[in-house]
Order: sequence, then C-alpha cells, then structure tokens
Amino acid sequence: MARSKSPAPPRVRAAVKKQPPVADTKLAISELGDGPQLAIAVVVIASAYACVSNGSYSLASFGKSLDGGFQTEVPQAISGLWGFDCVFAKTFNFILVLHSLNAIAMSKTNGYWLNKFAQDFIAGSACVILPKILQGGNMIDAIFTDPAKDFTLSGFFCAWYIMNHDIPFCPVKFGLWEKVVDFGGVTLELLLDFATETHNTSMMMLVVTAQTPFTTEWFKTIAMGVMTGTATSFFPFNKGLKFSVSDEHTNALASSVFIASDGFKLVDFFLSKPLAVIGQADLSIGNCLNSYLCDTCGGVATFVLVVTAFNFLFGDVVSGIIGKDLKPGFDVFGVLQFVLGKCQLS
Repeated sequence: MARSKSPAPPRVRAAVKKQPPVADTKLAISELGDGPQLAIAVVVIASAYACVSNGSYSLASFGKSLDGGFQTEVPQAISGLWGFDCVFAKTFNFILVLHSLNAIAMSKTNGYWLNKFAQDFIAGSACVILPKILQGGNMIDAIFTDPAKDFTLSGFFCAWYIMNHDIPFCPVKFGLWEKVVDFGGVTLELLLDFATETHNTSMMMLVVTAQTPFTTEWFKTIAMGVMTGTATSFFPFNKGLKFSVSDEHTNALASSVFIASDGFKLVDFFLSKPLAVIGQADLSIGNCLNSYLCDTCGGVATFVLVVTAFNFLFGDVVSGIIGKDLKPGFDVFGVLQFVLGKCQLS
C-alpha cells in the first residue's frame, strides 16, 4: 500500500459462502482490496496529469505539472452550473483542492463554528501563511488571503460547510461527506494524503534556495523550509517556534537540506576539502549526479517533489520487492538521519 497518514478503514469484509441478495450488495470503491484501491488512486493521479500534459510525458513534465497542482481549465458546461462558481474559479487546482479537503477532514477542532472554521483554514493554509509572517508580513493580511487565485477563501468556506453540515432547512439528514468517504474508502484517503504531501513539498520549494553550504544564508533557508513544511505545528503562535522530531519534520529537513545544497553538489563540497589538500582535482561526482538524476526531473527542487510523490505511492511496493523498508518522504534511504546520527545530532 501507499504511505497514507490517516488510518485505513476496515478491510473488505470476508467472503461468505452464501451469496447475499443483490439489493444488499454495496457498490463502493471501499469494498475493494487495498491493491485495487491503490491502482484506482494511481489512475486518478495519472488522469489529472494527462489533462495538463499537452501530450508531453516525462519526469520533468510530471514534476512541473505536479508543482502547479495539476491545474486545468474547468469545462464551460460545468463552470456554468449554479453554485459551482461559488467554490471554484475558471481553473481547477486538483492538488490544492484535495489538500484543503484533507485539512478539513482531519480537523480535530470542535465547538464554536467560527473558531472551527478559522482553525481548519489555518491548518489548510499554514504552509502559505507562516512564511509570509516570518518574512515580516502583516499577520491579518497573511491569514486572510485566498489559498490560490483559483480557490478563494469563500470557496474554502463552502467546502468546509458542506463537509461539516447538512443542507440548511432540509428535513433530511443527508450527510454528503460521510457518503463520499464511505464510497471512496482507502482510494480517497490516498488521494487526500498524496495531495497534502505534495502540496507541502511544493510550498517548501518556494522558500528554499540553493546557497553555499554552511553559510548563514544556507542555515536560514533550511530553517525556512523546515518551518514551512511543518507549519501546522507552530499554530497558535503562543506555542513559540519549537522543533520536535517527527516524520513530517524529518522529511522537511531532508528536503530543505538537499535543495539548499543544490542537490548532490553537497557531495562535491565535502570531497573538495581533502582533495585540495592532496592536490587532486575536483571529481564533480555530485554535479554528475545532478545532471543524470535532478535534471531529468526538471531541476533539484522538482526532483525532490517527484521522489516524494513516487515514494508515497509505491514506497511500500518497492519495499516488498527489495526486502528493505524505505523511509517516508524524500529521503527514502534515511541518509540524512544516518549522517546526523554518526555526528551525534540525532
């Protein structure tokens, strides 16, 4: 199975000897096994990519499209439907919308509706809000902003309302979101978690830039990346800026260090020191790895996004094939944690 953060629903019911009546048969994706549900999720993601690829398929194209959220134009026949323009614009950001739905679905806030909405919105937009505040922006302006130009604050509220409440003045308790979850099963959870994983990675890519290793700017950009990738853990701000060990933090740190070091060039940085002492020319191993791996995906940052996406979907499958557990996120082999451990920085 893919690396879903949310607990999986119960397995498909065991087959019984007696065939149930047709009227009692439940038609839902959730009735399928884990493998088929993963396959459906992959097909949905591949279809979203196909809609924006313009017939050009490559790792670089996939990474660029994923970074853009698989954003596509909404067909005019759909955009003209009553109420649709209240939630979406003329374009549809597949990843952002699914991430927002995931933030609402995973919310643990209860009580007064306005507080719940505010907390859910901050949870969904934390990795956008926090960098603006840390860079000196006004807190109110940073919070009260549209998640994207094609998904407004009003759109988020409409989605939040539909997921948390029934239709006003309707005597029937419909429970739309509960029915969607019951139908979608693991497939829906995979899509929602995939969107959150890749959306947060894309937000890190915006704030982390390549710098000379171990300079002040290098530490600064890594810190910004880690705080962006784990932004929800810093709200409310009266908790202060405190780093804590978690899978989310480990992934954000590994991704930020890699991008800030310009990918595999960090290898050249470390090798250049002893090689200079013995008068040996730089071997440029890291530069070659960047050319063969990162450039194939469209750059260092996009390479991080592509690896994160594929590891989320197929990490457990690959683990079963090679007989070795892979780490979640970008650092699939746990290289950074191994190095930090040897340096007594665990």
